Amino acid sequence: MIASALRWLKTGAHKNQKSLIKHLLTFTAMVGLVSILSSPAVFAANPVMWTGNGTTNGMCNTLNSDISVPAGQQQWLFILTSPSAGPWTLTAQFNPATTPNPIVVAGVQQGGGSVHFTVNTEIGAQLLSATATNGNSNSVLTVSHCGYHAQLTVNKTAATTYTRDFDWTINKSVDQTSLLLSPGQQHVLNYSVNVTKDNGTDSNWSASGNISVKNTDPVRPATGVVVMDNISGFGNVTVNCPSTTIAPGATMFCTYGPVSLLDALSRLNTATATTVTAGIEAGVGTADVVFGDPTAVLDNCVDISDTFAGVLGNTCASNTYNYIRTVTADALPCGNSTLTNTASLVSDDGTTKTSSANVSVNVACAQGCTLTQGYWKTHSSYGPAPYDDTWAKLPNGADTSFFLSGQTWYQVFKTAPAGNAYYQLAHQYMATQLNVLNGASVPSSVQTALNNAALLLSSYTPAQIAAMKATATARKAFVSTASVLASYNEGQVGPGHCSE
Repeated sequence: MIASALRWLKTGAHKNQKSLIKHLLTFTAMVGLVSILSSPAVFAANPVMWTGNGTTNGMCNTLNSDISVPAGQQQWLFILTSPSAGPWTLTAQFNPATTPNPIVVAGVQQGGGSVHFTVNTEIGAQLLSATATNGNSNSVLTVSHCGYHAQLTVNKTAATTYTRDFDWTINKSVDQTSLLLSPGQQHVLNYSVNVTKDNGTDSNWSASGNISVKNTDPVRPATGVVVMDNISGFGNVTVNCPSTTIAPGATMFCTYGPVSLLDALSRLNTATATTVTAGIEAGVGTADVVFGDPTAVLDNCVDISDTFAGVLGNTCASNTYNYIRTVTADALPCGNSTLTNTASLVSDDGTTKTSSANVSVNVACAQGCTLTQGYWKTHSSYGPAPYDDTWAKLPNGADTSFFLSGQTWYQVFKTAPAGNAYYQLAHQYMATQLNVLNGASVPSSVQTALNNAALLLSSYTPAQIAAMKATATARKAFVSTASVLASYNEGQVGPGHCSE
């Protein structure tokens, strides 16, 4: 458009004054627009990108040991040449990533017209990118050189072990320790086996682990390397390392332990590595010695068995096992004998513990023994207790008619006396007769009372005795006879009372 205007001026086409003014205004506007578009203020902040100058594959080309650099770090010097006026800022990214990532630093203007940027990373870091901003793109960003201050890097582990051993106790008991049984009688014993587990006893605490030592110097080997290890509250421990020299950038792996400790207290384990190579600093690494769950558990569970009940089970916690044993007199010899039941506890290391419960049993074979009217009432064919076959020796068992009562033996037993002397005597009479049928010997005084009872019960009905006054002679005879028979049935006289 500008060229067109110039050609128009040369041709003289502007001789028309109005036309000249119009074209001059147009030309002036075009020149102003070009001036605005070409203003340097729009391009005042062009970034300068680092293009790899001064490195090979991102690694510093010039690397020198420099103890003025913080120990264990590498210091990069970036130079920006021919820069425009600052201030300048450098943004750089490395591998492995730094903290913060990326690193942002301000430039320092140098007297020779360059700007310097200093960045610290770990030794051997790879430069990925770098950008300087707030200038023009005619400048060049390069890495001048890197200084490093090597240090041995120490990392370590601490693994702990210990043993927990549980102890168990066993106790067996029975609800009765002596029995007197008549021939044919059965009796139920209740046994209990109790096993108790304690909280365990801990022992054999130990610690062991690995120690890695890296020589961060990329050029020089670390020689005369010595690795020491210390556990707080215990002292120094022996460290086993394969060498005393670590090549540049290489890592040496050492071990220690197991170290026996006195208890499970938490401790700090500190490893220190030193070298005689000047300019490579010593390194320190730590690990906590902490005891968690036991690594070996002894006798955590046990097997429980019994000479009578057999295998009761396996348990890993305190437990109680209950069972019953029915003792049959006919399975035992006459006279005294002892029933021994032994419970056993076997732990996983093979240790066995036992506990026994003894019951002394006297089977009154010749003389027998007596049982109360309460026993005979519940052990008929009607239950609820187990059937005693002595009842079968009656003509019709529990359904045998009882004298003038109009009831069976079972019905009479089920009738509460409620002050009626007839039923008081009837209950004791039936119990005595069943005891005799069961083999219990009968003293002469009891036999006399038994005969008198039969005479009284065959002479009166329950209603007749119930209607009598307490002073009536017949009623008194019922009461006194019942008392003699009760003494026999309860074992106060005669062969003695059987266990029920």
